[in-house]
Amino acid sequence: MQGRAIIQKESKKVMQRISKLFSTWRNARIERILSHPARGFIIKPRFRRFLCVMAVLFSYIYLAFLIIPRQDCLTSSCTPVENPTTQQWALLIVVMIFYTLAFYAPAVMLASFLLLRRSMSRVTSLPDEYLDEREIANRDWAFKTGYLVVRRVGLALALLFLVLRIIGYAPGYGQFVKDSDTVLFVKQFNNYLLSLTGN
Repeated sequence: MQGRAIIQKESKKVMQRISKLFSTWRNARIERILSHPARGFIIKPRFRRFLCVMAVLFSYIYLAFLIIPRQDCLTSSCTPVENPTTQQWALLIVVMIFYTLAFYAPAVMLASFLLLRRSMSRVTSLPDEYLDEREIANRDWAFKTGYLVVRRVGLALALLFLVLRIIGYAPGYGQFVKDSDTVLFVKQFNNYLLSLTGN
């Protein structure tokens, strides 16, 4: 019993130290936000909207890049060979622009997130006692909406890619992967059935 009491006492001390450490870090963060607020064009409403639009737009571009079947357009049918038509040139330009935007999409999304985080740090990071009712209502609405989007859209996309992975389908190539686990399992099962019915 004495050993158990000592363990509980030490555990309580450790938890108090951890709680004190988090409280110190939280207070330091609040003081940093209050003493160094975001200034300049970064807090302009139009710039914030622009960052939101860029983040959403490039997220859809990158999602399309992952889902739409990608063929070797730059070296096959999409490449003008002899007497290229206007349609061929236009298709090639569209493909090159799409691939360029998809290549830079992760960087654009990350930069938009960091700038938005800096721009909205006061509203998103400070406790309620430092904000007015309008700021609290706007923050709660944004968090609730973002949670619903992540929960519904994100979960749906995750399940979609999981199902595609299970059945061995590669969206980027528009075909089933020959060496996927599901395809190999189906082939082995078919061979097993044939061995049972064979002579």
